[in-house]
Amino acid sequence: MALSTIAAERLKSELLLSKGGGIYYDAARVDADDKTAALFVGLGGTGADMLIRIKNEVKRRMVLPQINGKIIGDTPQNIGFLAFDTDSNTKLKTWGAASFDPFGSEFCSLAVDNMPIVITRIKKLADDGDPVWKWYDRIDPTAGMDGAGGMRQIGRLMLFENVSKVYMTIQEKVKKLVQINEGIKNVMVVVVAGIAGGTGSGTFIDMAYLLRSVLERMDVKNKRVLGYIVMPDVNLLKGGHPDRLWANGFACLKELDYWMAPGSDEQNDQFI
Repeated sequence: MALSTIAAERLKSELLLSKGGGIYYDAARVDADDKTAALFVGLGGTGADMLIRIKNEVKRRMVLPQINGKIIGDTPQNIGFLAFDTDSNTKLKTWGAASFDPFGSEFCSLAVDNMPIVITRIKKLADDGDPVWKWYDRIDPTAGMDGAGGMRQIGRLMLFENVSKVYMTIQEKVKKLVQINEGIKNVMVVVVAGIAGGTGSGTFIDMAYLLRSVLERMDVKNKRVLGYIVMPDVNLLKGGHPDRLWANGFACLKELDYWMAPGSDEQNDQFI
């Protein structure tokens, strides 16, 4: 395919309304808030789908960093993106003119090697009453071979197995966003996730705690963590087993409701 044809096809793709395109011009671009570092975090496949669409909108509508009139980045330097998924193919997602950083700074894999062995080990710890794993009761030794497979417990298990890497990845990402501009006074983290699959629904509560822990240990004074979740009916449009999708979504919302009232008459449990 000739270079001109490739360019034409890419332009056509960028302009498709179905991919967030349309007519826009540089004068309509807006500046990012130079006093706020913003990190968008996507969990699971649906979260990554949301994330790449957000990045596409940022790339299209915001003023991009330049040196001597030449654009040097596809997003403002104080806006970052970070996707977490148990499926490593997620890093290849694209939308419109946006894609994840090919060098891996925008994707963190939660994949776990030798999952049957890991599951057997974790199941034994859970059976022995280990407080860290007492929540785990999945006995299928073949789970987790291809992502979380729609199983919430597998998604959470894979996050736990990668928790040190996840913590360091978030810390480094926030540090870079804050240090890029001495005027940064606020840090805002926006988490996007679906709650019908295995990864997003299995990790979204733990990730909120992890994010707050990172920001607190970094002594970030002005911080805000927001979350946006996609309900199961969106996933149903893409196929999948309806019973499992609805069950995962219902369980997620029940957990969210439960942990929004810690110390109340409803429950006095400690989150683990």
